[in-house]
Amino acid sequence: MINVFRLGLTDINEYQHRNNIPNISNRIAFPILEHKKIHPKCVGMAYRGIKDEEPKYINDCNQSGQNGQNTALNGVFIKGNLLYGMAQAYQSIALNNFVFVVEGYFDVISMHQSGFTNTVGLMGTSFTDNQIKELKKVTDNITLLLDSDSAGINAMEKHIIKLIQYDIKPVICIIDKYKDPDEMCKSLGFDKSKIYNFLLQHKKDGIYHIISNHLMKYKEIVSHERIKVLNELYPIISAIPNNITRQAYYKEIEKEIY
Repeated sequence: MINVFRLGLTDINEYQHRNNIPNISNRIAFPILEHKKIHPKCVGMAYRGIKDEEPKYINDCNQSGQNGQNTALNGVFIKGNLLYGMAQAYQSIALNNFVFVVEGYFDVISMHQSGFTNTVGLMGTSFTDNQIKELKKVTDNITLLLDSDSAGINAMEKHIIKLIQYDIKPVICIIDKYKDPDEMCKSLGFDKSKIYNFLLQHKKDGIYHIISNHLMKYKEIVSHERIKVLNELYPIISAIPNNITRQAYYKEIEKEIY
């Protein structure tokens, strides 16, 4: 995995050579590669503390958020344009016609070590339009496998809503037994079969997940008041481009509230 992901370790005196970002001395270095299948170049780096250093992660200087930023630039580290591990996962995603999307660097590495080489990372909890467009070049089948903390769960619904706007029917796996995919892989001994079976048991339709969460709030309310849930769900379901799929979800909601 060190070789596959080109991992490194910064020198203990690295601070003497870099003054444009915080001290990155004695940190694990994660190269961020272009989305190329052949000979991808490194366009940026991320650095992680070995112990309890703060901040836990430091990203290389990138264009994200700067005034006058050109999001179409190639060969420049724009975090929102890239997915960690995409260069390593590209062929596997195409072969399997689906992708696991996780949050962090170690989540990606542990999933690859466990045999799930069709895994990429968001490098945080945001999921941008450009990242989705990059994935859609290869597959429309996306499984979200995010951290089980509150930030990960909250991000899940936002990602589902964004994905359905691109006519993607997302699948999710809530791994509440473990804090993140990295811990899951380690706890299950990087055993592909065990991990696959675990994920299969926790697999859900992303849109049904949102519907269930919203309906749950109205479960104990008298039936004529439950129609309020439609006001919450209408903007979400109406964003589904496919009319047949959209109507199918409306019918499921109606069955629950009437």
